[in-house]
Amino acid sequence: MPVYEYVCDQCEKDFEELVRGNAEPKKCPSCGSSSIRRKLSVPASVHAAGPSCAARDAGLCAPESGGGCCCAGGCCHH
Repeated sequence: MPVYEYVCDQCEKDFEELVRGNAEPKKCPSCGSSSIRRKLSVPASVHAAGPSCAARDAGLCAPESGGGCCCAGGCCHH
């Protein structure tokens, strides 16, 4: 069963929910609003497959000129 991330449109709080089948959360656990939406997120396996942000911060994945990052599962330069 997947865990999905949601955001409440009313109080703007983020929360996670274990989803069974096609069931969706009915309301925000913080304020009780039913105005919620699922956030798009990167699967955890992508992060586990490559260097982390910590690797970038430690200088192990130095960006080329123009900047770059390691947070998407591999070093990228843009």
